[in-house]
Amino acid sequence: SQNPTVGVLAHPGQVDVRIAAKATDIETANSLIDPVEVEVRRLLGRHVFATDEESMEDAT
Repeated sequence: SQNPTVGVLAHPGQVDVRIAAKATDIETANSLIDPVEVEVRRLLGRHVFATDEESMEDAT
């Protein structure tokens, strides 16, 4: 299986993109996630409105 993984979940008016990694510690997990997040942000550009636990309401 791939590590990290990217998942999507469609909702009316928005799509959630989830990047998850398996690692022995948070620093290693973040180092796996970071380059994938950069690529997702590059691809989606201005369509990224919120990150992490932020909601659409928090971002506006």
